[in-house]
Amino acid sequence: ALLGDDSGRLYVLANFKMEPYAQLDYPVTSAVAIPLRALVDQDGPDVVVCATRSSMIYVLHAKEVVGAFAADFWPSAIDVLIPSSPEMRPTIVIAENKAVGTQVNACVLHKVAMHIKPVE
Repeated sequence: ALLGDDSGRLYVLANFKMEPYAQLDYPVTSAVAIPLRALVDQDGPDVVVCATRSSMIYVLHAKEVVGAFAADFWPSAIDVLIPSSPEMRPTIVIAENKAVGTQVNACVLHKVAMHIKPVE
């Protein structure tokens, strides 16, 4: 399991111990791990995608930030859809809370296709 805190620290919970994984610039609100094998035809550490309490979304591999992008909204949750067909690529799904009138419970989903090249 992945856990984030208000200081931007990301931890991996394994065997009932919290192991430091990475330090990000913003508080972590949601994180998801994607098996590397789901992205490329090689084994290795999982790819981690994190949403933060800002518009920044980070992609990490082997405890290093390998990509980041600024959305035009603040993500409230993040998940990944891993297809059963090897011809298809995983898709990151990012939820955005939007205020509609006086209600704040509307949710908009954004999809981002993952295109990661193998490490050579």
